[in-house]
Amino acid sequence: LVLFLRSEFSLDVSTVGLLAGIELFVFGLFSTNLGHLSDRYRPSRVFSAGLVMCGILYILLSYSRTPLQFVVLIFLSAMFFGSGWSGIEKIVANSTSGEARLLNIAWLGYYLGFAVGPAVAGYIIDAFSYRHVFMFRGILSVTVGLLAGVLL
Repeated sequence: LVLFLRSEFSLDVSTVGLLAGIELFVFGLFSTNLGHLSDRYRPSRVFSAGLVMCGILYILLSYSRTPLQFVVLIFLSAMFFGSGWSGIEKIVANSTSGEARLLNIAWLGYYLGFAVGPAVAGYIIDAFSYRHVFMFRGILSVTVGLLAGVLL
């Protein structure tokens, strides 16, 4: 993300750091404040809707041409991803107990994302461009979201 922002928009380091932090901040804000959606509606539908919307916005993000477009789209995608995250946490909580719950949530997002994500992104950047990483993430998110909505 940092390399993309610096190369595409020619921004300085402090601005890039602020823009890169927006996604994590908004994700955390909405994942904690919209947890009641999973209590009110089916958790698989909340997860699926959040992931599909996040994916659509990431596909649009790959076409952003200005920093303002990028900020608006990254804010909205993080908002939908955060709201969908409460659904997957509820699914994991209902299907596991105790220490297995913590391990499953950690494997879902953190370990798998940090291990697989950068490797795939590196290949896509070498073979195509930075923008294709957003396109790939969007297509993958929409696909997983639709599958989750059908299978869970």
